[in-house]
Amino acid sequence: GMFAVVLSPTDVNPPCITACPSGDILAATTTIKANTCYADSTCIADGARSSSRGCYKCESTKDQSVLTGPITGTGESHCYISDNCIPRGTGAPTYARYGS
Repeated sequence: GMFAVVLSPTDVNPPCITACPSGDILAATTTIKANTCYADSTCIADGARSSSRGCYKCESTKDQSVLTGPITGTGESHCYISDNCIPRGTGAPTYARYGS
């Protein structure tokens, strides 16, 4: 048989989406609020990091729908290993002090 599911009676755009004429939030015609990015299914302020991918950040003057990254190196809080942002130190071995 056939069935239908109503997820929401009215679609609500994320707060950083000011216009979505096609109904597809990822379409080129979608307007994203200034100084904001829409990526990883969320609004991200300019200069802020993605909460799900900490080595990527919003640089709205470059691209409002694609984050800049991976950003790694000295002083950064994440490493980029096998296409994943990993918090620095996560994979470090645990050492025990002997003779104490």
